Amino acid sequence: MEIEGLRSSGDKVFFEYHCFESLDSQDADLWLHSHQEVEIVELAPNDSHYPDDPSVVSEPSFRERMEAGQPIVYEVRFEDGYVGAATEDELLNSADEYTSEDPPPPPAIIIFKGNHSFLSNFYVGEPIEIDRISFQTAEHAYQASKTLLRDDKMRVQKVATPGRAKRMGRKVPLRADWDREKDDCMRTILHAKFRDPALKNKLLGTGDRELIEGNKWGDTYWGVCDGEGQNKLGKMLMRIRDESKI
Repeated sequence: MEIEGLRSSGDKVFFEYHCFESLDSQDADLWLHSHQEVEIVELAPNDSHYPDDPSVVSEPSFRERMEAGQPIVYEVRFEDGYVGAATEDELLNSADEYTSEDPPPPPAIIIFKGNHSFLSNFYVGEPIEIDRISFQTAEHAYQASKTLLRDDKMRVQKVATPGRAKRMGRKVPLRADWDREKDDCMRTILHAKFRDPALKNKLLGTGDRELIEGNKWGDTYWGVCDGEGQNKLGKMLMRIRDESKI
């Protein structure tokens, strides 16, 4: 579909975000990606700006929107592979057209809750398959990995919540090589979790922010508590994010 005045898939333009509110806002990831060259992916037919037209992109609907002065929304791909939505007035033909200052270096994400709950092992998303068993969270999969007995793995797999899975993981027969293998098990689980395209895009949306699994329950191996800890979970997530960049 070609409509005069619309950009085409594959066009390279420059992005400047105009509506930043706070780092806790839903669109903070877009602000942190401001002042980058982007590639047009496609028109965004189902954008929330247009609840009256949730179905198919049609030439008349876009022409009507343009004639009515409504913003046209595109899906754009950033330099690191993150895909987000941008309105026409946020897309510029040259970096010389920027009107605002570059965003400051982004602060670390220090807790995996709210908009960043997807980083937590307790996050419930698409099923995670490990050793031909489907788990509802990364926590379920990690706790089940502590044992080599399939019956015990399945008992962990069936509990209703990640909190219960964590408690059950303390009771399963611990495999003899657990201390040596637990990092590799977690890495495998996280790779499986972030194969989901939506979660991968959310992870890319964190840009270059440091990811710190801050907690109050004393976990200084996977996270950081009271300023102390190895933050192994955060470091693995950042490594997977780097591997996911194009």
